[in-house]
Amino acid sequence: MKAFGVCLVDTIKKQKTTWMDRMLQFPGKLRTLLIASAISSACLSQSTVALPFSQNQDAQAFEHAYGLFQEAQANADTPQSELKKLALQAFESGRAYFGDEHFNTATLAINYLLLLSPDERKGSAPHAVAVRAVEVYQNELPASDMQQLEPLLLALETMPEANATQIASYESALEEVFSAWPDEKAPIKLSLRVRVAEELLRLEQSRPTLWERLYQESSKLLGESHPLTFKTGFFSSLQSASPVDAVARLEQLTQADAKNQPEAKRLQLAANYRLATVYGAQKKRDKVKETLTRVEQLQTELSGESPSQLLTRVSPSYPRENLNTTEGGKVLLMFDVDAEGRTQNISIISATDRHFAKAARDALAQWVYIPAYQEGKPVVSKEQQVQLDFSLQRSG
Repeated sequence: MKAFGVCLVDTIKKQKTTWMDRMLQFPGKLRTLLIASAISSACLSQSTVALPFSQNQDAQAFEHAYGLFQEAQANADTPQSELKKLALQAFESGRAYFGDEHFNTATLAINYLLLLSPDERKGSAPHAVAVRAVEVYQNELPASDMQQLEPLLLALETMPEANATQIASYESALEEVFSAWPDEKAPIKLSLRVRVAEELLRLEQSRPTLWERLYQESSKLLGESHPLTFKTGFFSSLQSASPVDAVARLEQLTQADAKNQPEAKRLQLAANYRLATVYGAQKKRDKVKETLTRVEQLQTELSGESPSQLLTRVSPSYPRENLNTTEGGKVLLMFDVDAEGRTQNISIISATDRHFAKAARDALAQWVYIPAYQEGKPVVSKEQQVQLDFSLQRSG
């Protein structure tokens, strides 16, 4: 899945001057990683005058670390691993110099988190960093300012398991930002709303009304053939409370023109597989035959190879037997994805204990994929690995 930071970069490249003007509303504050690459001279000059020796050392350490990061970021050949290391060093030295609750520290934290892969972001430590960034931005900026988007979505992306209070707070804050979004940015806003909805889905938050609204908006704004319309339509069918409505939506998706878009065709294929299962259970043989004919046609059209893609991820529940521990746990699993996109042959490679292992296995068993394809036919993806992390988020 495309990370939020990357979505913003595409926007920034097209709207660089306008966005940069917004980022400079507060003189002396650092700008985010992918928007600019210099510390305000006013910030440094004001901060280095008449400071105690230890603070001068912190200032010099930060200036050095951030300078190295800027140089590396400007070099297109810098390995991602090196960028992450330098971003972390800049964040840590900035925190020592500016303090935990400073806007610049929060911005440096966002820069670092944006460089992590989606899997690396999920966990209690990255989440704590993102939560602090949200708090600082909310204290420093208007609630409707577009800059609030990065830390808010990162707070959702890093959340290792559902926290109802936090989720409600972030949803409300995001809605306030989106409500101030200009009409001409509607397609970008829609794509970001879908990213939020996908994170909520990962956290096992049922939002049937939200998915239906996103589908209707995408259909109206982008058309029935747009991949985002296929995606929102598919997930709205999965979350529909009415089996009849779910089948109707799936049928609608299978009949839409995918216009030779592989992503849309793969979603059509997933919709047909789901319909075949439903019609099979209802003993509607003619419908099953019709659906499987569409499956065969789509398999032919999807020539070449494509890897399996995760559609529905269920987060594991924290074992009750481990609620009195504070360390949390980790489970590394191996599994196959069958030709229908279901996980099978799940095995535990390593686990903190058997309770975490069982919770992880139970969650993984519910994941659904778009299967991998070779020469237009679905194939089994063998020996996939994933690590599921467990942590408790205690209040107070």
